[in-house]
Amino acid sequence: MQKIKKILEELLEDIELLELNQYKEAMEEHNLVYEYEILFGGIPSVDIETDKDYINKRCDNFTKDYFLGVENILNEELFALMTREEAINDLKKLETNEKTDFFFNYNSTKIKNKLLKQAIKLNDIIDKPFIKLRKLEEIQYKKLIDGDDFEALFSKSKNSQIAYRSRSRFPLPFLGGGKGKDVMYNKEECEKWFENHYSKK
Repeated sequence: MQKIKKILEELLEDIELLELNQYKEAMEEHNLVYEYEILFGGIPSVDIETDKDYINKRCDNFTKDYFLGVENILNEELFALMTREEAINDLKKLETNEKTDFFFNYNSTKIKNKLLKQAIKLNDIIDKPFIKLRKLEEIQYKKLIDGDDFEALFSKSKNSQIAYRSRSRFPLPFLGGGKGKDVMYNKEECEKWFENHYSKK
């Protein structure tokens, strides 16, 4: 049983590292584009997908400030000024928009969720299950999820969710939200939405 718990702890650590690395990769891609724009007044053809709208890859003050915030948080975690979990929570709180999201790769989120499913299976075996994984296990069986569930699955804060739902082009599909009711999401539709707009081949 102790061996299983140890494996589970290592798996959870890998999941956290994967999530941090997702932010790091997005920041590095943004910095590449930004530096290229400064030098040449355009974006590099390499690493830029032809099926993405060109304007979504252009840097602006918002994207620069966002990724500067990402860099600051990652540096604090790197130099042990905050824990990995604290860094992930702070990264999720950063305000995003459509341009910042185009630098992220949803495939990493899919891998993270696959690893979480394996972690949930192991969590059912050990004597003292992790509470966080118990909650995620409940989400796996839901068809409709709320804002907290959405954040747990897709690492997007409620403020980011509002921005997604408010987009004029390709808004995030949602249900309810009127007259004080909570906004709900169809989990499968959300997965398809991310797959269609933020997956890199």
